[in-house]
Amino acid sequence: MIYIASILLFLLAVISVYALIKSKSNLVALFFLIPIILSSSIYTGYSIYVLQGTPINGLPEGKVELIWAEMQKPDIVFLVRHEDNPTPKYYRIPYTKENAKLLSGLNQQASQGRPQEGEFKPKENSGTRIENQDVSFDRIKREPLPPKKNALKLQGVDQGIINSIDNNNGFVRGEAPLSYNSPR
Repeated sequence: MIYIASILLFLLAVISVYALIKSKSNLVALFFLIPIILSSSIYTGYSIYVLQGTPINGLPEGKVELIWAEMQKPDIVFLVRHEDNPTPKYYRIPYTKENAKLLSGLNQQASQGRPQEGEFKPKENSGTRIENQDVSFDRIKREPLPPKKNALKLQGVDQGIINSIDNNNGFVRGEAPLSYNSPR
């Protein structure tokens, strides 16, 4: 779409230059107008392309939400929003049948209004990572940490319980899981 807009803009400039030349009005004005029109149309087309954003080669790191994906051989381009940043970013990975199948499925679900949150990881083959090949999408839900001291106060938890949790490394009455080795 961007390429078509750029080509049409350039054709408009060429037709304008042709009309100027055919009118044969002021030759000094033509001498300046022709390069200005052509260079401005080329610059505008390039600016549109650059402002669209150029994809980052590779996989996004950390938890992301897939917004959109498009399979364009030899690459797959997709747009994700990182968990800590509301601004989406474009990424590009190599086109393989597995990648296309995975991302088209994720894209279809995202377009139906079901957010696709998770983490992209390179696929491992017999314990060996193969870079720039097939990828996997991990949909692990992570549980939040327990509330901090101030949050417990705001929730109306008794100060004695808060102090007990704080003094015993998070365990009430000194009870700890079996894997916790406390000095005795």
